[in-house]
Amino acid sequence: MQYRFHRFCLDTAHFALYDDGKKVDLEPQVLRLLQYLIENRDRVVSRTELLDKVFGRHIVSDNALTVRIRTARQSVGDTARSQKVIATIQGSGYRFVADVDTRAHTSFSRQPSVPSGSPLNEVDERGQSIPDHLFTARPSIAVLPFEVIGGGESDSDQERADQPGPGGHRYEFDRLLNLAEHTLDQEG
Repeated sequence: MQYRFHRFCLDTAHFALYDDGKKVDLEPQVLRLLQYLIENRDRVVSRTELLDKVFGRHIVSDNALTVRIRTARQSVGDTARSQKVIATIQGSGYRFVADVDTRAHTSFSRQPSVPSGSPLNEVDERGQSIPDHLFTARPSIAVLPFEVIGGGESDSDQERADQPGPGGHRYEFDRLLNLAEHTLDQEG
């Protein structure tokens, strides 16, 4: 999923924040914090909830959250004074207040034959060109050849095909299936 606000794009598939197409180096907790605030932008998120969701089972001081909030604000050009992106709701918590354009990765697909800089490149609803790096990790699938099991093979070939180890068809199919499930889990 991509969350666009101001000149920024939080890309959850790449787990990265981009500022006008350039990757912003942030630690994972700050990215998780931004993502959680954006995904819950319709409400105020308490400090306790953020500590639980961002830090999980790790025991940290309350100051650690304050530092991550400050870093998140700085990374998106916000400050505690202006609060145009992340607002502090006194006594309650924080809320992501910037307007967000949400897009799934599939909406950015394009033909790989379109050269970079071409007038055929994708543009967003404001007419701005979408950076090329946002197209590089599209979901894909590999199709591998499989031999037909049965139908004229010797008994030893059939036994080998059913073996759960290297060289066995069931083993290779299971590996492909596990890879596909892992890829879908990461994107979902």
